Amino acid sequence: MHNYKCNLFVPKSVWIKKLQESGILTQKKDGSWRPIARPSLLYLSDVEILNTYNSEIRGLYNYYKLAKNVSVLNKFMYFMKYSLYMTFASKYKSSVPKILDKYMKDKVFTVWYDTKKGRKSVSLYCNGFKIDKSVSSTTDKLPNTMKYKVQTELTQRLNANRCEICGTSDGKMEVHHVRKLKSLKGKAYWERMMLARKRKTLVLCTSCHHKLHAGKLD
Repeated sequence: MHNYKCNLFVPKSVWIKKLQESGILTQKKDGSWRPIARPSLLYLSDVEILNTYNSEIRGLYNYYKLAKNVSVLNKFMYFMKYSLYMTFASKYKSSVPKILDKYMKDKVFTVWYDTKKGRKSVSLYCNGFKIDKSVSSTTDKLPNTMKYKVQTELTQRLNANRCEICGTSDGKMEVHHVRKLKSLKGKAYWERMMLARKRKTLVLCTSCHHKLHAGKLD
């Protein structure tokens, strides 16, 4: 006998499409799927990369947390997780096992960063995908990945006191700012970095900042 209740389900096509649109998934010749690294994120900081993945995972889960089969997002999580590992491996020209040795803490992928109040960390989402029958104001809202790339991230980058071009930590860092990303031609490395990050700011040491304005910074 039917109880005439409306049930929500997570279609496989939805999370597959999400992975494909994010550049996380590719299909092999035999028809099976495999995760891949995301070149578009390689210019971001470790914290930004991890926060991007977390926001996408939480965004899809928040949208479907009332679904009866929401646990299928564990399959979605598998591809997200290994794509993250492969992205870090690609960024540092390393292997996935070496990246895991470096970033795993208590079996959770964790990134550490420095602030004026000391070292802090952010970890990959690991709370599972259970049905949440409570009504949430976040339901039916798409994930906002841009919130991890604004003022909070800039503050963290300044607190890290590291030039994003030469890597030095000597001296006081300065912020180079452009009004519009469209004004960048992408010929110099620093321009390609800003375009790839979709960020109008760049943290530089005094030397690199002077070279940039003199047109001598590649």
